[in-house]
Amino acid sequence: MSQLFKLKNGTVLLSTEAPGGVYNSAQLKKIADLCSKELAVVKATEDQRLALFVKESEVDRVIEQLRGIGLGIRNYQQGLHQPISCLGELCEEHEQPALTTAMDVTKELSAIVLQSPLKIGINGCARCCTPCHTLDISVLGEPGGYRVSLGGKTSQFPELSSFFAEGVPPKELPRLLNKVVTLFKKQAEPGETLHSVLDRCGVEEYIKALSPYSQDAAQRDDPFAAPEASESSAPDSSELDSLEGEELGSDMDEMSSAAVESGADDDLSLEDSLGETDGELSLEADEGELALEAADGELELEAADGELELEAEDGELALEADEDDSALEFERAEDQLPPAP
Repeated sequence: MSQLFKLKNGTVLLSTEAPGGVYNSAQLKKIADLCSKELAVVKATEDQRLALFVKESEVDRVIEQLRGIGLGIRNYQQGLHQPISCLGELCEEHEQPALTTAMDVTKELSAIVLQSPLKIGINGCARCCTPCHTLDISVLGEPGGYRVSLGGKTSQFPELSSFFAEGVPPKELPRLLNKVVTLFKKQAEPGETLHSVLDRCGVEEYIKALSPYSQDAAQRDDPFAAPEASESSAPDSSELDSLEGEELGSDMDEMSSAAVESGADDDLSLEDSLGETDGELSLEADEGELALEAADGELELEAADGELELEAEDGELALEADEDDSALEFERAEDQLPPAP
């Protein structure tokens, strides 16, 4: 057994384990007898165990008596935990016999000793009355068999376990979990969790261990793999410019075609209402002239005979480009436009 788990009151915590969390009368009587002799104090733990607070001088004696009545003993959170389970087949809602399966898994794993912690939870249906999604091995009953997920994490920042296999028959589950736990024992460093092992070593061998019920898991991306750098599929600025130019040219061609069909010759006009205002936006092209106008505070953009002019009334803003001297002139009237908010 791993290092003793010492408490602040000077005692040692011994966690007793009964398969499936089911204690028989002989086991309960023995625990009660130890308590009556002031050799232990009992506490029900958060994971379906009966924990005993024992004086350090009495630890070996108490362990011997408890093992003599078929109880497993573990130092609190250390080592391999026997599976916790719901009521399983005793519940009307069950899909799989979780209670019996937990007892079978306990028997299958009884010979395996781990230094690193490993917790297993088994539920008979997706209601998951026994919380297990953040355990190292999470097993949920479904109509077609058990669904197995691995690598959960319980800590300040918990993480859910990831899907590895489904449709596992109850009779096959103990054998497959034995392969998973044995592989974990081989790969784990002292104190390392299954989550960390999967992150460090990858998932391939665990998928193989759960074969043939892990075929779907084998076809998905590895949730524990580091993200790979990939080339961005987004177009660069030059591609965007080219794309926008093509789209603009296509739109203008369609508008020109529509104008010709309507008998407008070289005249192109686009009008649009600006919300609920009376402002009007007009774009016109006539005999080489391009004019953009907005009524009520007119904004005018004109291009004629090589000259580009942008004007805004009520504080004139003028942008002029003359063809003769290739000069660009920017003017602003004294009563300037109000500053931008």
